[in-house]
Amino acid sequence: MITTFDLPQEIVSQAQDVAMARKTTLQALVVEGLRSVLRVAVPATTSEEALVRLRKGYPLGGGKPLSRDEVHAR
Repeated sequence: MITTFDLPQEIVSQAQDVAMARKTTLQALVVEGLRSVLRVAVPATTSEEALVRLRKGYPLGGGKPLSRDEVHAR
């Protein structure tokens, strides 16, 4: 997607220098920076939080949840 930003010249100059030093493009540098910010802004779910959600269960319709024995009945 093509996007236009109004950035301070000092920041653009510094970013171009860093991009050249890394042998990459300014676009790649901006994408890397945005990804870095987004990782911090939306923290990954911890395994403990995931386990809490799994134990609670998900509404899939129907009545009460099946027990482990009922699911694996042969």
